[in-house]
Amino acid sequence: MLSSREWATLIIIFAAIVAIFLWPKTRRGVVPHLKPLVTAAFAPRLVAVYLLVLAMCVLSTLIARAVGLWEPALLKDTVITTFTVILPMTFRSMSFKTGDALTHRLIRETLTLAALLTLYLDTAPLALGWEIVVQLVAIFFGALTAVAATKPEWAPVQRLCDVVLALLGTFLIVWTTVRLFQEPPDWAEFFRSLFFGFWLPLSLLPFFYLFGFYARTDSVRARARAFGRPLTPALVAALLVGTRLRLGLLAKFTGRYSDLGRKSGLREGLAYMRSFREDVARREREETRATSHSG
Repeated sequence: MLSSREWATLIIIFAAIVAIFLWPKTRRGVVPHLKPLVTAAFAPRLVAVYLLVLAMCVLSTLIARAVGLWEPALLKDTVITTFTVILPMTFRSMSFKTGDALTHRLIRETLTLAALLTLYLDTAPLALGWEIVVQLVAIFFGALTAVAATKPEWAPVQRLCDVVLALLGTFLIVWTTVRLFQEPPDWAEFFRSLFFGFWLPLSLLPFFYLFGFYARTDSVRARARAFGRPLTPALVAALLVGTRLRLGLLAKFTGRYSDLGRKSGLREGLAYMRSFREDVARREREETRATSHSG
């Protein structure tokens, strides 16, 4: 069952959609772009990614249920976490250059968002009318902050918006804390929701890593094709073995190493990847020495 907070969010979204279609100027500016936007969002490769993410979330949820960490009452939390954490992190995993950076980002966001979803969304919502007001205020000042950040001369406006949003957040934290003491929740259900919020993203860390690694490998293959030196399956295998499935090494396999496509067979590919690792190590040593001398 949806809380007043979630109903308020749905009402605001619905009102915004209706306003877009009813206001002629907005309709003329937005509607013509909807079809290409939807077409791009549901391109076959992206649909495959959506289905893969869904399958991984279902698998993780089934494991959580088997160990008593999930129950049907958490379905809403599962859907929210999937769309607000899992799906964005899947696409962001393509941009990380090391596994450590990916892990640290995931842990930080998981600890923050899981606690936020458990404490903020379900524990102590305001009355529906106040929820709509609070969310509209947050949207307004959040958008104003984003706009003010684009120009240095608008920095005072940005600081003012940040203060307003901080005060709003403080109010909600205080309100939630007071309500928790006045009307304690079912603590077993509360902590189950909290721990599942940790479990779902963290259990998918290997998936994020492999997805990011696959995306970077695909980028290397595309670059090789652009240079007119496409990688054969044997050379792709050499790339995977030669980088030792380390995201950090693969991120350093830049265009300067495009000669891999000239090699023939797995043995030559592995020899080239060995020289690649040696070159990376040499360059890192030189950078370390240069940094130490400049310091």
